[in-house]
Amino acid sequence: MKKAFLAVLCGLSGFALTEITAQTDRVQIQSVFPYIEYSEDSIIRLAANYIHLHLEGVAIEFDSIGKPLSIGHYNHGKKEGEWFMADGSSKYFKKGKESGSSAPGCGTGWFERQKAFDELYEELVFKKRTN
Repeated sequence: MKKAFLAVLCGLSGFALTEITAQTDRVQIQSVFPYIEYSEDSIIRLAANYIHLHLEGVAIEFDSIGKPLSIGHYNHGKKEGEWFMADGSSKYFKKGKESGSSAPGCGTGWFERQKAFDELYEELVFKKRTN
């Protein structure tokens, strides 16, 4: 019974806590980030800071339907450090190349990490602190 319960928890770990999309937050995203990349069908794919001809600082990547996918930093146009994924996992980059990844234990931390991702998105896009 415990194994079945853990399997259900693991299976639910990928669900979205909220229906945040770049389309519903488009105006706010455009007012906060000076650099926006769009897909062919005008969906925001990347919102970032742009300094001296390079992506620099915080960035938000969106999937093909406009949901936030990852949040991290660019350094001289290359991904750097920990990138937080909407599913609760993290990817690590050094000079633009992926150098590792991590995920909370199945059923022990997914919800908290997904909630933290949503709160970070809200803080960045709407410039408000969440506690």
